Amino acid sequence: MLTQFKVVKRLVLSALLGGVIGYEREINNRPAGLRTHILVSLGSTLIMLISIDGFAQLNFAKPADPARLAAQVVSGIGFLGAGTILRDGSNVRGLTTAASLWVNAGIGLAIGAGYYIGGVLTTAMVLLTLMWTNVFSRRTEENRSLSFNILSDSECGFMEQIEKICQDHSLYIKDIHIFCAEDDSDIRKTSKLGVKISVRASKMNSIEDVNLVLEEISEIDGVLEVYVNNTNMYRKKETI
Repeated sequence: MLTQFKVVKRLVLSALLGGVIGYEREINNRPAGLRTHILVSLGSTLIMLISIDGFAQLNFAKPADPARLAAQVVSGIGFLGAGTILRDGSNVRGLTTAASLWVNAGIGLAIGAGYYIGGVLTTAMVLLTLMWTNVFSRRTEENRSLSFNILSDSECGFMEQIEKICQDHSLYIKDIHIFCAEDDSDIRKTSKLGVKISVRASKMNSIEDVNLVLEEISEIDGVLEVYVNNTNMYRKKETI
């Protein structure tokens, strides 16, 4: 039978470990953050404690199986993780957060069972994985990201054509920002409309590929100028 001190110690440690992982998710603006991870870890630990000691205190004639109730956590956490997965076109977000919730539940079970070394070491490895891969992903994202600044002489519907060009060249549109050209110091003031389109390449596009996209966008009716941020790539439509 577990003492009250051991029960409190395991619950508190579980909340701390879950909170550490949840904090990392929170500061990165992920769907499941600090509170969700703490609750998942605490709930998993409590279920394991009930499995180990809760039924024993009820003086059951038959010995209880501690793994039977705890095993349901592994499958049940999948429903919660599915709520963090979002599909945006061809892009799927939230898979890492769903995986962190699943691992977090495992950490809670480990702490509840008194397997402290496994729970603490797994938490450290999860943090290392999330933080290191986050930095690596950002660097990769920067290498695969482009921003096209487009100047138009009217509010004509050219966005569909731009989307088609991006699709043909395997460019995923992340963000579209429309503004008045006069309000942006980086844009020339000869245009009535400015459009900034941030895209991500599904593969490492060469300079020739980017130049081709630039050329095709500049040929669209209504487009006056187009250039790529942080480069010297620039196209201006010649007027008669």
